[in-house]
Amino acid sequence: MADILLTRQSVLFVKTETTYGTDSIGGSVTAGDAVLSTIPDFSFDVETYERNLARESLSPLDPRVTNINCSLSFSCELRGSGTATTPPEINALLKACGFSVATESAAVFYNPVTTASSSCTIYFYQGDPGQLKKLTGCVGNVSFAVEQGGIGVANFEMQGKFDGTAAFVSNTAIPTADYDEELPPIAQNISFVYGSDSTFEISSVEVNMNNEIQNVKTMNSSAKTATNFFLTGRSPGGSFNPLIETSAVENVITNLEGSTGKNLQFVLGSTGGNKITFYLGGSQSGGTVTDRDAVTLTNLGFEDSDGLARYNCEYQLGAGFDTGNDEILIKFW
Repeated sequence: MADILLTRQSVLFVKTETTYGTDSIGGSVTAGDAVLSTIPDFSFDVETYERNLARESLSPLDPRVTNINCSLSFSCELRGSGTATTPPEINALLKACGFSVATESAAVFYNPVTTASSSCTIYFYQGDPGQLKKLTGCVGNVSFAVEQGGIGVANFEMQGKFDGTAAFVSNTAIPTADYDEELPPIAQNISFVYGSDSTFEISSVEVNMNNEIQNVKTMNSSAKTATNFFLTGRSPGGSFNPLIETSAVENVITNLEGSTGKNLQFVLGSTGGNKITFYLGGSQSGGTVTDRDAVTLTNLGFEDSDGLARYNCEYQLGAGFDTGNDEILIKFW
């Protein structure tokens, strides 16, 4: 039989780094650092120098590979840990995507940060036995999607350092993984509220942090990878699609016309330890949530949904002028 890797035999272990770019797992995998995900999509981000020089032949000269970085994309189910005060399985990933974490009043809260976000180390095992890919200094972007008849998912796009062929270990068995066993809440009875209106009939809602990720390269390093990846900005936004009703007051059109900011909220789940509430926007102090009108409609389209007319409401999230970091609050409780 051919020596092959089975893509479905894929396991991720993720751990927050104490020192940027330093392997926080250190070759000693902890079962509880496993993250349940879809099949990860791994790729190299390669930069080359093209030797576009004049000579007697029309044939090109060999290019030189100048920089190699790594990308890893995957999705995770939105679900709690089963205990209200224990962070979810995706905790280290959310921190590496620009969120701070705080445990207050029997809940775990996530708000964006302005200071440098955390980084994480990711061990990506594929095949059993198979190949282990070690990525360090990982930061990235996360978007959230909820659709009727499905569940909520967090979509991660991570970037990290290529630490050379030594970070790609062959003939490696997948270690024991200990996942949270909570079932992901079904997207039903999500208590969707836009402004003061809780009567919207929606079938999907999306939230994207739209993080801007940059990297630093230096000629003082012998490695062909960036020395640092970091978050330089964000422009969070998303969409939702209310049903158009003939008798309804078209307040979404009024809000679009007047650039009127509104608060938007929805919740997944109803069981303690497995509930997730999104506040767009919001902040918390001592576990008490303060709402604010962070959602501004930026475009309004129309779509056909199995013969029914819906709005496609696109929005951006804005933060408080004096405080910031309050354009979104996610509560696991």
